[in-house]
Order: sequence, then C-alpha cells, then structure tokens
Amino acid sequence: MAKSPVPNGCTRRSPATPCITAPACSKASAAMPPRLAVARFSASMRTCNAWHAAPAIIDTLRANRQRDAYVRPLQWYGEGGLGLDVAPLTSHLMVATLPWNSHLGGHRVRLTVSRLRRTPATSVPALKLCGNYINSILAKHDASERGFGEALFLDANQNVVECTGENVFLVKDGRVTAVAHDDALPGITRETVIELTGADVRPVTLAELHDADEVFLTGTSAEVAAIEALDDTVYGDNPVTRELQALYARLVRGEVAGFEHWLTRF
Repeated sequence: MAKSPVPNGCTRRSPATPCITAPACSKASAAMPPRLAVARFSASMRTCNAWHAAPAIIDTLRANRQRDAYVRPLQWYGEGGLGLDVAPLTSHLMVATLPWNSHLGGHRVRLTVSRLRRTPATSVPALKLCGNYINSILAKHDASERGFGEALFLDANQNVVECTGENVFLVKDGRVTAVAHDDALPGITRETVIELTGADVRPVTLAELHDADEVFLTGTSAEVAAIEALDDTVYGDNPVTRELQALYARLVRGEVAGFEHWLTRF
C-alpha cells in the first residue's frame, strides 16, 4: 500500500480552515505517467475544511497513478459578475497532482534579502491565497535578476518574516530555531520539522541569521532546503540540515516508526 501524508495537512489545521489553505505532499516511490487528471467538486467556501479535500486528493493520485507527487488543492468562486460581493456566488474545489520536483532544485540555495516587504497580515491574512503570490512573484523575480535563488522578506524592524514560498529556520550550536512572525504562513512542513526537532519558536532578527551555523527553509515543494549563503554570509557544512532532509524524506514515505497517524494508505 502506498502512503500519503494527506491528513498531516488536515489534522494540523482548524476544522474551520478553508480547503485552499491545506497543502499536501504525497510521497512514495513509483513511475509517473505524463498525463494529469484533475478532480473537481463544488463545496461551500464558508464551511469547507481540509477533510473535504482528502478524498479528492486520494482519487486524483489514483487516477494519475502517482506515488511521488505534489498536490495542489484550489478553492475558488466560479460564477458571477465583476462585482466584489462574493457572498451569493458558488464556490468550487479542484485538486491537481503533478510529478514532484523541488522548485528550489534540490541543492543548496543562495539567499538574498528582498527589497520588498511581505504583505502584512493586517492587510491580507497569512494564508495560502492566490492573491498573496503576487508579492512572492515580484520578490522572487527581483532576487533571480540579481543572481540569487530565493528572496528573504524582512519587516521594518529587520525581523525575519519568511521567504517567497518557504518558512525559515536557523541552527546555532546544534539547536534548531523556527522563525515566528505574524505575517508568515504557518506552513505544514514547518510544523512537522518543529515537532521532529523540538525547535524553539520565536522571532528572529536578520543579524541572528547572519550569525547562525546553518540556515534552512521548509515548504511543501521545497521540503527541507539548505541555504548556502545569505548575501555575503557563506555557511559551511550543513550537518543538521542534511540529517533533517534524510529524516523527512523517509518520514513522508512511511519509513519512520511512530508517525503512522500522519499518513493515509491508498
């Protein structure tokens, strides 16, 4: 039986959380066909939660015969005029699965401080919303144009927020710390790593990142990604990060005892 940590994304959210905020990453080991099947069904935007998406995720993975895949649920309003009052509109939920491949390339990443600010949660909630990606796209493009692999958002007080699609961790003297910030999406992979490592969770300054022994990022697609350099600060070996990468890869494939409750057999 193949395994997928779909409920990992479900159980770590409030029952009232919209489906669009429930990322999932199915992992096992099998060849994948090039075709893409999409499961779609209507649901209430106000009452839908992550558990509504779980059956559609499993059905889509089966239809695509995928056992190592990136899963993208998307909830949207599909009908109506051009007005901004969405209350009377019908909502839909779509699930797409694609062959998994880290968007950071699976290698150590060169990181730079973004010249843009993350959209504050006081303006737009720190959720996985399509509109929030515009902020990330602009910051990522600017970083790429300057020769970097990823951009780091700071707030006005030089506190670390997050990257364009990942949460941030540091390692100092063997101790793992997870960056906490109200404007950052509290990712599922981040919560998984916090539980695995017993990481401290607190605000972190840019100066602390520069002084760290290691820095790594977490995300559904990125999984656990090591940082090679932050602007002019170059990090050495990444022993803690490499250990976490190996552990996470085994965990999502059902190879680590004690975490069966995070997985769904299909």
